[in-house]
Amino acid sequence: MATRDTPPLYVTVGLYGIGSRALAMAFVWISLVCAVAATAYLANPIGMILVLAALWYWLAIRWMDAHDAWPKS
Repeated sequence: MATRDTPPLYVTVGLYGIGSRALAMAFVWISLVCAVAATAYLANPIGMILVLAALWYWLAIRWMDAHDAWPKS
């Protein structure tokens, strides 16, 4: 069970290797752009999986924001 000081597993895994909020938000937008491209141009349902990835990033970002858990520069 995660305490207030330690992020839950979905946050740890979702933001693994991402050191800043700006980079995490970039991953959200990249995932959404790739989802649109995969769905519209390639007619590939994998775009929906990328939407779920963007949602995962966004939820992890929200947790980090709510707990002021981003690394200080």
